[in-house]
Amino acid sequence: MKKILFCMFAALCLLAVPAAAEGAELRGVWVSTVYQLDYPSAPGLSAAQLELEADRIVENALHWGMNAVFLQVRPAADALYASKTEPWSAYLTGTQGRPADGGFDPLAYFIRICHENGLQLHAWINPYRITRRAAESREEAFSLLCETHPARNMADCVVFHEDGCLYYDPGRPEVQDMLLGVAEELLTEYDLDGLHLDDYFYPGSSFDDAATRARFGQDGQDPGDFRRAAVDGLVSALHALTHRLRPGVAFGVSPAGIWATRRGSPLGAATTGGQSYYDHFADSRRWVRENLVDYIAPQLYWEVGAPSGDFDVLLNWWETTARDTDAALYIGLAAYRSAEAEAGSPWYGTEELSRQLERIEASDVACGALFFRYGSLTGELGDALSQRFSRPRPAEAAPLLRPKAIDVSSPGGSAALESGEAVSIACAAPRGSRVSAFWGSSTYGTLRPDLRGGYSGALTVQTAGTQSSAAPLLLCAEKQNALFIKLIPALTAAVRTNTARNITQIHFSDKDAQHLFIFDLTGPCPAALRHSGDVLTLRIKNCKSIELPSDPFFSHLSWTEEDGDAIFRLVLPDDGTARRARLLWTENTVTVAVTAGVTERWTDG
Repeated sequence: MKKILFCMFAALCLLAVPAAAEGAELRGVWVSTVYQLDYPSAPGLSAAQLELEADRIVENALHWGMNAVFLQVRPAADALYASKTEPWSAYLTGTQGRPADGGFDPLAYFIRICHENGLQLHAWINPYRITRRAAESREEAFSLLCETHPARNMADCVVFHEDGCLYYDPGRPEVQDMLLGVAEELLTEYDLDGLHLDDYFYPGSSFDDAATRARFGQDGQDPGDFRRAAVDGLVSALHALTHRLRPGVAFGVSPAGIWATRRGSPLGAATTGGQSYYDHFADSRRWVRENLVDYIAPQLYWEVGAPSGDFDVLLNWWETTARDTDAALYIGLAAYRSAEAEAGSPWYGTEELSRQLERIEASDVACGALFFRYGSLTGELGDALSQRFSRPRPAEAAPLLRPKAIDVSSPGGSAALESGEAVSIACAAPRGSRVSAFWGSSTYGTLRPDLRGGYSGALTVQTAGTQSSAAPLLLCAEKQNALFIKLIPALTAAVRTNTARNITQIHFSDKDAQHLFIFDLTGPCPAALRHSGDVLTLRIKNCKSIELPSDPFFSHLSWTEEDGDAIFRLVLPDDGTARRARLLWTENTVTVAVTAGVTERWTDG
């Protein structure tokens, strides 16, 4: 082992590693179309006027230092794009269902000019709301819809809420199917960089869905649990659909900033504001912990020190929630509060927003910010952002290296690989670092900056003979003549086998403060374990499974087969307990060992 480590260290010192570009952080701006808040400025504009306004938005976004535009394309069960199912938005033309001048497609135009100028374009959709103008009755509310609106053919899936507006019922399977169709059209017809939801889910606890819960819920099921399951189902399905249709496109949600308070849940934040878990039935913590989103962008719309929702308290809570998961953390910032503030308000001027940006930049988890909204940045705030994002960053005292994930093809983690297979590695390191990874005495590669605030790359592991071989992974970051090395404690093995195997038994036990979930095999198999958030994903290659036993240690167990591999998803209980999982491999067993109360912490030095 000492010889291997010495060889790797020597290679580090002698090899010239190409410099990587500065790590990327997201700087996004929401462009609201509901009520013509940002775009268009008025309904019924000509195509030339619509293009001119879009050009101005992109020009300003670039001036302010943004790299992504989040365009609201479905504000209320309508479309600011050429949809085969959703009617043209009245916010665009003045009359729902009427196309824009000359058939102008705002989304297509925004995508083109954003990409021409190096900006990402994320399509922002609101899933459930149908109308935004309060009506006195259900009949009056339906009269506001055009004759071809799909809600007319799904009237039994539509609820007239106490705010006078219509909403699709999230608990109806037909609604989820319809929304997946909306997403599929956007993903297949448009060159999007992302699909985005905001904080609008159930409008409140008085939502009239008793008939839906009686028909589709379980006996005695709590209304809140039923509703959260419905929203969870949509979020999970949209995430899966996005990755199936467009693997390079990001799916994320911007929920209300407070998931729950300490009074609502022992896992909640030390705040007193509204709780999206109970108020809107949005279990945003679960989406992060179970990797059901590519990113989360909580709306932290309070100032530092605010009694109901201290910005620092909430930032820390979300950092803790997202730190060991695959979900990138972006922070939604209330630019509108500064734009609307009067003298004497903590939001007056640019100081509060600058303070919050400093907190985000100092975070080891958050990797960007979104500003609500475009119109709030067109004055003093936008100029301040332009100056801030254009100035050089201060030098960092010393490089920090934190492994984020070690992936073996898909998924990964602790692993026994087939010889010749690639290990995908991701880590967090300071912007501008040169980051490399090593396995064994001669295998190395350079990690490149990714769009999640980190570095990623791949190594191919191979054994020279017929036997398996194992070695640790080593990560190295170099910046400003300082060298930082981190040894990954889990060994990565290279396995030679071309024979399909079977799982003969799956059983579990507790031993030495560990919970063991054991797979007995007919022979050696490459296997990979990945621990992200509360989810353990085990892939046993070239192997057929049997049914999983019921193990009360896990909150949920499931398995699938893909390309001849058996893939197991083991969900740990979200009870605030820190756990570490690792793979134990022999020629005839694969074991997932979970240790409770232990967190793998990556310290500096």
